[in-house]
Amino acid sequence: MEKDSIHYGGWEHRDVHNINGMLFVNITSQAVKERTTPYKRPFVLTRSFYAGAQRYGAMWTGDNLGTWEHMAVGIPMVLSNSIAGMSFAGGLQSHNVSSSKLTGFLADVGGFFGNPEPEMLTRWYFVGAFSPFFRAHAHIDTKRREPYLLAEPYKSIVRETLRLRYSLLPVWYTAFRESSVTGLPVVR
Repeated sequence: MEKDSIHYGGWEHRDVHNINGMLFVNITSQAVKERTTPYKRPFVLTRSFYAGAQRYGAMWTGDNLGTWEHMAVGIPMVLSNSIAGMSFAGGLQSHNVSSSKLTGFLADVGGFFGNPEPEMLTRWYFVGAFSPFFRAHAHIDTKRREPYLLAEPYKSIVRETLRLRYSLLPVWYTAFRESSVTGLPVVR
């Protein structure tokens, strides 16, 4: 919408646009809680978020490119957003922005768009294994890149990286619990 569009009650769109993200993840979380019997803690992953949304779900900031630059920029973003209270987030917005304006995290291991070389993909798995939100995810038009399709030594390196990630699950659970109680960032 145009920034100066007027909503009910006289509110300009520029004043309420981002709040929608927090309200949307909030109501989705509430609906999942109410619709599960027996009760199940909801997992809500949202692309639209705002301050406060971290109370209701994980944030995903968009799609990334399978490049070294997009992998590297995620590290300071994980730390920055974690100290802002958004510890469980992932993705990396890449559309029509300069590298100095990229925001996001290390999800979409290997990049959502593009076809990374095996070395970069392997290193991205390793970096992603130490991030709060970790998933391999790619656009339908990318080449298949499941870890078992990699040639050696990359396949073995990724296998050991995944084993390391799973061996650290108790550490991740503890860090997330501590973050929910004290506000300390998961990654620090």
